[in-house]
Amino acid sequence: MRTKLSDITRPVMLEKGSTKIAIYGIPYLDPGTTNHHLDAMLKRNNDLAMTEATHDVVLRKATDLIKADLAQHGDIASIVMAHAWFTGAEPSESERVVAVGGLNNAGMSILNGFTYGALGHLHKPQDPDEHLRYSGSPIKYSFSEKDKNKRVLIADFHRSKLTKVTEINIPDHRGMTDIEGTLDDLLTSRAWDDVQGHFIRAKLTDTTTQVHAMDQLRSRFPHILRLELPTISTGPVDWDKIDKESPIDVCCSFVEFVRGNEATPWEREQFDGAIVATSAMATKDN
Repeated sequence: MRTKLSDITRPVMLEKGSTKIAIYGIPYLDPGTTNHHLDAMLKRNNDLAMTEATHDVVLRKATDLIKADLAQHGDIASIVMAHAWFTGAEPSESERVVAVGGLNNAGMSILNGFTYGALGHLHKPQDPDEHLRYSGSPIKYSFSEKDKNKRVLIADFHRSKLTKVTEINIPDHRGMTDIEGTLDDLLTSRAWDDVQGHFIRAKLTDTTTQVHAMDQLRSRFPHILRLELPTISTGPVDWDKIDKESPIDVCCSFVEFVRGNEATPWEREQFDGAIVATSAMATKDN
C-alpha cells in the first residue's frame, strides 16, 4: 500500500528473469495541503501562492520526485499508479467534483517518461494513450456508465518495454436500464419483462399525480434506484393573484404551475381534506 505522500518515492519492485519493474503509487494529492510538503521534499522554496497550487502543479512536483528516484535504478520498466483526472479523459456522474473549471485536471505530459500509467479516479474505462489507461471501476456506479463494459487490464512487460495490454471484460452482476412511459405502461407492458431484474431509472410521462408511484414500480422492478417525474413550469408566479386566492386555490395553482395542467377533482378533494384538518388543529391549539 502506498497511501502517504512520503511513500511516493518508495517503489514496489518486481523482478522476473531479465525484466525488472518499479511500481510507484501516487495517492490523491490535494493541492492546498500537499504543495508545500512537495516543495520541502524537492528541497526548493514554494514560489507559488496557495491560490496557484493546482492538481497539475502538485502532480508535476510528485512525478519530478519519482523520476529522480527512477533514474537511480537504471534501464528498467516503470509503472506509475496515479489517483488523478488527466486532461482528455472523461468523467462520469459518480465521481466527486473537487474543483471548478479545469483546476482539477492535470496535463497528460506529466506521465511522459514512464513505461505504463495505471490510472484511477475516473470510473469509465478509457485509454488516453496506448501506455496510459484508466481500467475504470469494477462495477457501474451511475447511469452514465450503463453502456460501458467494465474490465480488468493485464499489462505484459519484457525487460524495460511494455509489450502487450490484455483486456478482460467483467460480466455485469446486474444490468442498468432507463425506462420511460406512463405508470400504467411501466407496470403492465411486456416490453419491460427482460429488465425487471435490472437497476432501473424510471421517468414517468403521466400528466396527473400518480400516488405511491415508487412503491408500485418497486413491485415490478425491485431494484429501481431513481424515479423522475415530469416538471412543467408555466411561467413566473403571479404573487398578487395568489394573495387573493383561497388556500385550496393556492394549492391547485401550484399543481398547475409545476405540472402544466389543472388539479383533478380527486386532488382538489385531498387538498380540501388536508386544509380542513390543519385548520381544525390550529383552532384547537389556540
